[in-house]
Amino acid sequence: MRGKLNGAAPMSVAALRGAGGAAENFVEGLRRLQEACGAGNFLGATGAAMVLSGLAWGCYRVMLACPYLLCILVGVLFMVVSLVMRPGGVLVLLPEFVQDLLLRKTVFDMLYDDTNVQNLTRKWGRMLMLCYGEWAAADIRVLTAGLDPAFVDTVIRRTFLQYLPAPLRTVLLPSPRPVPVPGALVAPGGWPRGSPEEAVQTAAATGVNSVGVPSDLGGPPLSAQKISKLLKEKAQDKDKRITEPGLDQAIYGLFGIWPTSLRMGETILGRAWGLLTVSTLIASLSAACLYLPWSRGMLLKGLARLPMKQAILGADGAG
Repeated sequence: MRGKLNGAAPMSVAALRGAGGAAENFVEGLRRLQEACGAGNFLGATGAAMVLSGLAWGCYRVMLACPYLLCILVGVLFMVVSLVMRPGGVLVLLPEFVQDLLLRKTVFDMLYDDTNVQNLTRKWGRMLMLCYGEWAAADIRVLTAGLDPAFVDTVIRRTFLQYLPAPLRTVLLPSPRPVPVPGALVAPGGWPRGSPEEAVQTAAATGVNSVGVPSDLGGPPLSAQKISKLLKEKAQDKDKRITEPGLDQAIYGLFGIWPTSLRMGETILGRAWGLLTVSTLIASLSAACLYLPWSRGMLLKGLARLPMKQAILGADGAG
């Protein structure tokens, strides 16, 4: 039928299989043997029996070599049977979020509920805005308004060492030593002043610059003034570590543009770069939302609920 629709004559089975060679003749001989005495069924059953026997033999040899596996398998089987026999069911033993997922969530909820993405974007977007600019204390209060103080404290003051478990921190840090002689030139931790151990111990105890250690490790509360001071310190430290000569003198020598104008342009471009970074993040998330069909539908549905639409429709009706 397909060959006729395409305007070509249908190909015969013999032409499709090709000329009879040694392989084709061998296959035809085996098929004639199957039709004569059913030898293929016998070979299939024999092969399956040999595979099962080999698997059983292998399991037996493994059990002989590792008899503890039998105890493990029997123990797991007993635990599964005990869960099946539990009158109250197994769901109550699972974590609360798993119970909520299985009992209250639907496929529509998985498509509609994007609270985690929005919370993540809003929370880290504010932290990203703190990185671009020497904000005053009032501006920092605006940027961090509504955020969890513990989250802000963790992001700004918790060092990577403090994320490690306490036993590992104990191994990495030097132990306090008793002062051998009163008045000796040693640090409060007992190590000689200027030694590597004293430097590590002091850095771990003082924390980040002027803001100290996090609150959960005994540090003072983190205020907007301290964050503003920390941003200025980090900006000054970054300027000190930029050792290569600037481009202002080179551009002035080539094009006659004053360095003052360049510094003003550098400041404007720095602020623009910060805004561009935040805008790029928001635009990327928006593009992803518009690209996916389910998120695009939710976005359009949300825009349809805005008061702006009602105002426009009311103005059109009045006109």
